[in-house]
Amino acid sequence: MRGIAILTAIFALLSAGPALAHIEVFPTSAPVGEAQTFTIRVPSEGRDTTGIRMTFPDNISVFSFRPPGSGFAVEPLRGANGELNGVRYRGGSFGPDTYEEFEVIATPQEPGAAIWRVEQQLADGTTVLWTGPPESEGESAGEPSEGEPGPAAAIEITAEPVAEPGIGPGSSGDADAAMWLALIAAGLAAGALIVGGLLWASRPMELPKDD
Repeated sequence: MRGIAILTAIFALLSAGPALAHIEVFPTSAPVGEAQTFTIRVPSEGRDTTGIRMTFPDNISVFSFRPPGSGFAVEPLRGANGELNGVRYRGGSFGPDTYEEFEVIATPQEPGAAIWRVEQQLADGTTVLWTGPPESEGESAGEPSEGEPGPAAAIEITAEPVAEPGIGPGSSGDADAAMWLALIAAGLAAGALIVGGLLWASRPMELPKDD
């Protein structure tokens, strides 16, 4: 019986269809106010991927795109306010058991979870949705199925980093700079007085007139 159970498990693994890996975003955390490159990795297991539509997190401002590989063209998407809120990649493809990375430059605006939602168009005309609730830490969400999207990718935006000593408004660096400016000004003033005194001392002297 044990041998039959093992054979049944092996048969189930071999006959199962290809599973889609989840969308990933790197880095997995970023500080508020610091512009940097974010990489969105999209796998394509078992089927060709021919298009990507991505919706950006509400708390991140994207302002630049790196031209992707695999023949894709970039089509920025804007909201009613004119700001970038997504992007569409079309005109290219990448094959089964591979992945493609899409890069954007953005600035995090508010701390908290930043959720990247992706719609993945496949060569057979189907669309895989990665727009569901993100995975919780230590848990694995299910794969997308008909009518049920897979988990969206999420990263953590941290609070603004503490400024290093000597950097930033109100820091000791500003006080040092002010002190040096004051010393330079005092030195210039002293130099001007010395030069003026020398000029006064070296002026031609008038002889007294004869009566």
